[in-house]
Amino acid sequence: MDGVEVVLRTARGLTISDPGRLIVEMLVDRLEVGKHLIVEPADGDTGPNVHYIQVMRQAEDDYQLEYRAGSPQEHYQTHLAAPADVVDALFGWSKGDWSWRDRFEWKWIGDWFAQS
Repeated sequence: MDGVEVVLRTARGLTISDPGRLIVEMLVDRLEVGKHLIVEPADGDTGPNVHYIQVMRQAEDDYQLEYRAGSPQEHYQTHLAAPADVVDALFGWSKGDWSWRDRFEWKWIGDWFAQS
């Protein structure tokens, strides 16, 4: 995020501070089915208004990408086939560049997290 230190966390517990594009490409390329990557602010804020982007590889050519832009109601999801698109989103998010959002069709999933 712009001006905010970020970390990338893997499903295996690896944490990388301020990952460069090459690192993101390598990790997305090696992401196994059923595993995930999360990029979030390094401060680890777990309050009600958190920001992060995450990807889970669902199948060989299916990456489930989600981002949250504050409250639980600001949570969105898409599915991508191209690893390069996933890299663009993860790295762009980490640098505060939101232009990648306009390239994909998003499903609002905030209602999944609404408190009853």
